[in-house]
Amino acid sequence: MIKIGVPGITGRMGSAVAQQALATTDMQLSVVAARPGNPLVGAKFANTDLIVNDTIQGHKFDVLIDFTLPAGVMEHLRYCQEHNIAMVTGTTGLSDADQKAICLAATKIPIVLGANMSIGVNIYFNIIANAAKLMSKAWDISVSDKHHQHKKDSPSGTAKKMTQILSEVIEPRVKDIEVTSIREGETIGEHSVVFDNGSEVIEISHVAHTRDIYAQGAIIAARWVYGKQPGLYSMQDVITTLNVQHC
Repeated sequence: MIKIGVPGITGRMGSAVAQQALATTDMQLSVVAARPGNPLVGAKFANTDLIVNDTIQGHKFDVLIDFTLPAGVMEHLRYCQEHNIAMVTGTTGLSDADQKAICLAATKIPIVLGANMSIGVNIYFNIIANAAKLMSKAWDISVSDKHHQHKKDSPSGTAKKMTQILSEVIEPRVKDIEVTSIREGETIGEHSVVFDNGSEVIEISHVAHTRDIYAQGAIIAARWVYGKQPGLYSMQDVITTLNVQHC
């Protein structure tokens, strides 16, 4: 039984991940936490006997699934490194210093870091990369992302990853790929790549209808990373070495 820890339990993703963990048969939700002072601290989580703590520290678990803000990720990273706990994080907006800290920690513990935890989105990354390989320089490329009005980072981490993938394939300057971000309403996530040569247009899109896809991907990543050797892994590592099954 893989013991799972989830901080940020009052957030959209933290709550979704915890619910997905509860629905599995091979995982045990061992600790959930919220920020000190949150009114849910000390209360039971959902319909379980698990008490919401104000910290993950002092609790035993095998894998931490973290969708908190970058400052929280750094705090939890130090704890996981000190206690040899594997980590999965889908937090975006990480600074260069944060990325370096994660890389350093990954020399001691296994970490899955993903701009987007959805299995479908990571398949989508492969699709747009393969499409770009077929394009001549006559094709202009643009990327767009649309999310709910509460999302803090713009462009999204997924849009940045799309731009990185496309630029590595066709080798333009990153600034040659136009990126547009929209933040409105309660849109969960929509991403598109448009290839345009002036005579015809190809558009490839991914639309998320539920946040469960990110939570399900994180659970799959946690199951995959458990017992792995130290290293920094991506969701591409997960989907290319695993016969993916639904939670």
